[in-house]
Amino acid sequence: MGNKEDTEGEALGGNGGALGEQSGALGEQGGALGEQSGAPRRREVGAGVGERSGERAIENGCGGTLGFCEGMSSAGTVPTQMTTANKITLVRIALVPVFTALALGYGMGVRAGAPVEALRWWALAVFAVAGLSDALDGWVARRFNQRSELGVVLDPIADKGLLLAGVLALSFSPWENGLPAWFGVLVVARDILVLVGVAGVFALHGRVALHPGWTGKTATALQMGILILVMLQPSWLGVTVSRSGEGALLEGVRFFDVLVGVTSVFTLVSGFSYLGDGFAQACGGGGRLRWNRGGVDSRMKAG
Repeated sequence: MGNKEDTEGEALGGNGGALGEQSGALGEQGGALGEQSGAPRRREVGAGVGERSGERAIENGCGGTLGFCEGMSSAGTVPTQMTTANKITLVRIALVPVFTALALGYGMGVRAGAPVEALRWWALAVFAVAGLSDALDGWVARRFNQRSELGVVLDPIADKGLLLAGVLALSFSPWENGLPAWFGVLVVARDILVLVGVAGVFALHGRVALHPGWTGKTATALQMGILILVMLQPSWLGVTVSRSGEGALLEGVRFFDVLVGVTSVFTLVSGFSYLGDGFAQACGGGGRLRWNRGGVDSRMKAG
């Protein structure tokens, strides 16, 4: 009796082991099927992501042409990479001392009584090329999505450097129908006051908002225009507004003097406008960001 029970127990144990092995085999087959079904799904998802990334790159004007999209971040900006737009801006900065040397050289010739007209035309050409490069680097930055933090810093340096170099060179060198020295002092003093105001607001709030109004834009356009006129030296600049005896108030006043006066008024008004805006921000801390302690604002200027 005992032997029979032992035999039946061994049989039941063998059957249980067989069932366990079969269950394990089924589990392995299920895992293999799961891996096989998951692989195509992963490949499909990966392909879909790649296709969508490629579509976004094409929409942003990329595609690898001339390497314009190398290093582009997901936000559409290049943090500090030396882009083509930034290289154009650096060329503009390099042209500033070239223009200054040519303008001062022509002024020295005027003082000596033997002006070299070629220097005047070269100065005008360099100034024009530098000015046009400002529009070019902005177009490249927008067209090929090269807005960068470095461009935000370089572009205003290049613009302001070119403008101040022109004002100072044509104010303190004896060009014919040149700018008066007080005009150069006025422009520099306004920019220094604006810079001090920017630094003060930044120190108080850690951020600065610059809102170029129509007076500031008009002042910049007038300054650029008057610099070009001085270098072109048209004959009508020296013509007086009224003939002798017709108007005591305007007697001896040239058209050039009127242009300088109008430009000076807009320069002053725009300076006070910037100061008023800065004072409001210093008191309230409001405004759109351009610089902040955490980095450059996302609304960066192209270049």
